[in-house]
Formats: sequence, structure tokens, C-alpha cells
Amino acid sequence: MLQTIRRCCGLIEGRKLIPAILFVAVLYAWVAPGFMHSLGQADHFAEVTQAPIQVANSWLHAANCTFRTGKLLVGCGKGDEVVAYATRYGADDPGHALLIGSWTLFADRPPVLSDVSRVNTVVNYVGLLALAGGMFLTGAGISASLFLLLAVPLVNASHALSPHPAQFGVACLAALPALVIFARRQGQVANPYVFGSALLVAFSALVGALLLRQAIGMMGVLAAMIAGLFWVWSARRRGESIVTPLAVAGISVALLWAPASLLKVRDLAYGLEPSANMEQHGISHALFLGLGTVENSFGIKWLDSYGVMRAKEIKPDVQYPSKEYYDIAMDLYVSTILSDPLEALRIYWKKLQKSLDVRNPSLPPVALWQMLVGAAILHVGSRWYRNKTGHVMLPGATTAVSTIFLGCFLAQAAVITPQSTYLVPAFLFAFLLFVTPLPALIAHASGGGRSAHPDTAGAEPAQAKP
Repeated sequence: MLQTIRRCCGLIEGRKLIPAILFVAVLYAWVAPGFMHSLGQADHFAEVTQAPIQVANSWLHAANCTFRTGKLLVGCGKGDEVVAYATRYGADDPGHALLIGSWTLFADRPPVLSDVSRVNTVVNYVGLLALAGGMFLTGAGISASLFLLLAVPLVNASHALSPHPAQFGVACLAALPALVIFARRQGQVANPYVFGSALLVAFSALVGALLLRQAIGMMGVLAAMIAGLFWVWSARRRGESIVTPLAVAGISVALLWAPASLLKVRDLAYGLEPSANMEQHGISHALFLGLGTVENSFGIKWLDSYGVMRAKEIKPDVQYPSKEYYDIAMDLYVSTILSDPLEALRIYWKKLQKSLDVRNPSLPPVALWQMLVGAAILHVGSRWYRNKTGHVMLPGATTAVSTIFLGCFLAQAAVITPQSTYLVPAFLFAFLLFVTPLPALIAHASGGGRSAHPDTAGAEPAQAKP
């Protein structure tokens, strides 16, 4: 029986049709019902009139303004006089306000708080499908199906009137450009027209991620830049042109300014005065207060009010969340770090330890470190089987992207906060690391050979080392 199963699994990865059938079956029998269930959870907020997190109430006020005026990303004053969103409501990533306002115009009705939950669901499932589709495009069809089986319960485990449940989808969108670039470098997306189309979609997804959650979007920019520079390095080694990989890396970095450019277009289109407040989430405030998420000798507390108090000690008339406030917060952060670097390192190490103990809120109910150890064992086993069969393979695109994003999420937890609210999207990439070697392990164990490996389909076979 075991031998029969191994043979079947080996054949599955060796052919293109069966992975496609499995992928479609998972979408139909697992992802679609999960999506409908998640949408239904919004009904639990039908009677709620005030969200516990103020930013969600601001989105609703802005969407009501959009419904009355037809203008997006604005706030209404007296007589529906519109101003920039950040001027009216303060610093915030504009993605949710943009989506809820757009939905209000499309549905032709005033917004309700349960729309926040619906938007989170749509973002999550669009992100999951985009990343899984990217994996399928790069030859990892079986791994994509396994990933969806694990990911759907995770994204459905969190429903709240806040931006945090959508972080899963945002992370998937942010990862797409790096996946496509790594896959192109390895020959898994050889057709230049397919690559160009896929990269355009991926870059659009990254802009969406930057609008929805700046910190996660910046992870995507870093990952895409690393992928692009790796492509430059490998092209130089092979004596190939580096123009395209350099352009890809440059565009990846330039996308950091896409949200600001969009807001500038809004100001010009509506004739608005530019806001004096931060128009994205910003990082300096979180960096400074992040030193206070554990006990520390600096006396810093993980409270917005503490940051405002410290800023006013330097400039009494500074307003939160003005751009000036964020500049002061960065100065406070740098001066605090320099005053006692060893204490800062102790704080970061303590938070990193806490982050590895965060548990998966769905199945399997394990800590992050346990998931990573399991993935490492599978990858070591996969490499052993490949060496045994005499095949030398490049690291897969999915593995590379997952490793980068896991490093980014752990770094964010260490530098800012290890709270599970912000860290649980890391489990998506732990899942990816876990499932990527599984098809290869089974196929190589049954003598399936190189064609079974999900991350090298379509690439030229490498020569075995003597």
C-alpha cells in the first residue's frame, strides 16, 4: 500500500495535468467554502455601531464622506467640505479607507462596520489566491495546493473590526514580486511575455500591500530587491546582460513612493491642501515605543501617550501624528539606542525569544519555532534524497521568498513588538517552508527523480557534482 501511494505521488509531481486538477479541486472544495464562511463572519458585527479600534471608525466616517461627495480618501467637514484623509483622521495606511470607500460607491449604499470584516476577507483570499497562483505558475502546483489547505484555517481564525486580520493577504501580495523574479532567474518562467505580465500583476499587488500595511509592503520591496540583485549577480557570472535585472530591482525600490504618489494625485484631482500629518503608518513611532514592549532600563512604555509626552518634552507644541512628531520620534529612538547599545540588544534578543514562542491560532496548534524545526528537518531530508539520487538543484523560488519573509517578520517582532497580532502572518511562510519539500521527498523516495521537485519544474537540469 505504501509503495502504491509513493508511486502515485511521484507521478503526480511528474505530470502537469494532475497537479492542475488537484489545484482546482482544492480551490473548489476548500478555498471557496472557506471564503464564504469568512464572509459570513461579518454578520456577527451587524449590530455593532462603534469599533473598539478608532481607526476602523475613521474608515467608516471617510466612506460616508465618499458616499456623499463621490471623492475617495477624504474627510468631510462642515457642509461636506473635503480635506485630505490624514488631515481629518490622522496618520494611517490609506488602503482600507480606499477599499471601503470604493465598495460604498460600487454598492451605492452607506457603509456599515461589518464592511470592514468583508474587506479583510476579500484582501486575505485575493492574496492567498495570488500567491498560490504564482506558485502554480512557477511549477509548484502540488505545494500550492498543500499551502492552501493549511492557510485557509489560519486566515479564517481571525475576524475583527481592525486592519490586523487582513495582514495575511497583504503578506501574500507583498511576496508575489520576489517569487516571480526568483522563478525567472531559475528559468521557471522562461517566456518573456509571461514574465512581463506576471511581473506587472506582482508589482500591482505590491503597491496594494504598501497601501494596506506599510511595514509588510516594505518587506515585499526588500524581498523583490534581494531577488533582483541576486538575478544581477548571477547574470554577471554567466556573462549575460544585467539591464533587465537591474531595471527590475530599481522598479522594486521605486514602488516605495507609489502610495505617496497616489495621494499626491488625489490632492491635485480634488484641489486639496497637502496634509501636515503623516499619510501612512510611519515607523519611527513604533521603533521608539518598541523598546518598551518588555521591561527596560530606559523607562520606555508601549503606549502612544508616552511617545507624545516624550516628544512634547523636546517641542511642547508638537502635534501627534504630524510629520514633525515622527521626526522627533526617530531622533528619540536613535539617541536612546546610542545611549546604551547593549541594553537595546538585550531588549531585542528578549523579544526575538518571545516571538519564536508565538503559537499558531489554527491547526496545527504549534509554536513558530516548532514549525520551523519541522520544516528544517524536511528540507534536510529532501536534500539528502537529492544527493542520494545524484541530482543537484537550485534552491526553489518559494523557499527563498519564504525565508526572506520569515526573517523580516522575526526582525519586526524583535525591533518593534512580538505580539501575536502582528506576527501570526509569519506562519504562512512557515507553512510554505514546510510543504515545499514534501512532494520531492515522496517522489525521490519512490525513485521519481528530478522532475518531481515542485520548485524546479521547467528549469534546465543541473549537472551532478563529481
